[in-house]
Amino acid sequence: MNSRILTTLAAILFLMNPAIPDDFTEDEIESEEALANSDAAIAEKNELKNLRENEKRRAQEEKAQAARAKEQAALVQKQAIKENEQLMRDVKYWQRQRKGFENERKNSEKMESDQRHQIEKIKIERDKEQAIFDQSKKDKDDAKAAYKASVELYKSLKADLEKMRTDRQKLAQVTKEIQAKTGDVNKRNEVLEKRMLAGTKIRTVTPPPVRSVANYANSPIEKRKITKLGEQRRLKQDCNLRLGPSTKAEVYKILRKGEPVLFHKMEGIWFAVSTKEVQKAYLSKPCL
Repeated sequence: MNSRILTTLAAILFLMNPAIPDDFTEDEIESEEALANSDAAIAEKNELKNLRENEKRRAQEEKAQAARAKEQAALVQKQAIKENEQLMRDVKYWQRQRKGFENERKNSEKMESDQRHQIEKIKIERDKEQAIFDQSKKDKDDAKAAYKASVELYKSLKADLEKMRTDRQKLAQVTKEIQAKTGDVNKRNEVLEKRMLAGTKIRTVTPPPVRSVANYANSPIEKRKITKLGEQRRLKQDCNLRLGPSTKAEVYKILRKGEPVLFHKMEGIWFAVSTKEVQKAYLSKPCL
């Protein structure tokens, strides 16, 4: 490399200096050559110095660039770490958000399920209340019908009672008349017996039959059979045989029209009766 630099410097000097005159001596020529060689060495030295300085500056610049690159890399790495940390924070945040959304979704589904169950429960309670209302309405209608029937029965019984009182009065009057006629007949029979004893034949008079109270009891006004346990009656219509004197009491069975029961007493608007299957039960007034 140094020889190439020297050759280049010599060529430059040759071109810059005029041709050597012919009248120079050899000593002058050698001195000139030495001088040229010394200038070339100085120039080469300066060139080497410049090269070293350039290399030094280049090395410093490269070092500075490397330092800047290192700093830039450190900044980039630091920024990447910050971005990574921020990204991790964002990931954790969104994970928490997603977990919160999942919890809210589960809570919403649970609330919706609870609301559906509550609605179903309300529907069931409403149906029960509607059934109770319908049953109470039906019981109210039955009670009205029973009341009307009881009023009719009361009127009928009152009419029968009035008729029985009238019949008793008539019976008492007839009994008095019969007793009076019987007395007259007895007197006449005594007279006849005396006359028969005297030998006189006279037609005897037979007294009319007396209608006793037993015959009255067997009259068409009262044909019900009375026993020691109670009065036997037959149902006028199909009725519910209940275990208590209320429309809300349990229905033991349904009795058909014409079935016999034993009537014991009245409890309000209810008949206390008994059958072969149950000792005490209740029927509404329209039934008997």
